[in-house]
Amino acid sequence: MKNQKVTTISYLVLTMMILACAKPQGNERLQEKAEIEASGSQNAIDKKAKGMEQGLLRQQRFFQGMAGTYEGKFKTASSSFHVTVIITPSIAVYQGERIRNIDEITYDLTNLTFNIEDRVAAIEPGKNDIMIGSSFSKIKPLVDAGYIYAQDVGYPISLIISPVSGRGEILKEKIILEENRKQISQDLLDGDVVNVEYIQIERRSSHKTSADIYVLKKVRR
Repeated sequence: MKNQKVTTISYLVLTMMILACAKPQGNERLQEKAEIEASGSQNAIDKKAKGMEQGLLRQQRFFQGMAGTYEGKFKTASSSFHVTVIITPSIAVYQGERIRNIDEITYDLTNLTFNIEDRVAAIEPGKNDIMIGSSFSKIKPLVDAGYIYAQDVGYPISLIISPVSGRGEILKEKIILEENRKQISQDLLDGDVVNVEYIQIERRSSHKTSADIYVLKKVRR
């Protein structure tokens, strides 16, 4: 009977030792599994973020290619004018190496717009130039169509800004203009072109029946 009790006690002690050793190992396995799952989840998030960052960079190619100061002249039946248009992206290109979180990238994609300043000086010999200025903020370009439509509610002036190739000749045929600006936009988005040299402006006013159309050359990036 005594030997049986000793055997039973020994068995219980051995079982407790096994369980004591097994419990930490079980916790380690659970922790390891959790770490693997967390790593896999983070990798998926990072992959999505990188994809979004690439999409943002593609959009930024258009914005950065169009950005700059453009100057030129145009004439009407009675006057001649000097024009300056300044196109500025609202958000700079992200240059860091850190993988940004999805909220940060979403913010840039949502809020990436153009601020546009339009200065028109009427040139009259013997008199001071008469300066007319207007500005447009938070303008979303029609990237697929390849142009910027700038208008503010209640303001009489609107601008259609199209990138154009060549030596700055006015593209009067609508279909030629549309094909030209679409091609330039595609080249910008793909990175085949990094800088727009000329833009064609269609300037409309609620006070006039016809539009003023002219080409400006980029003088500063």
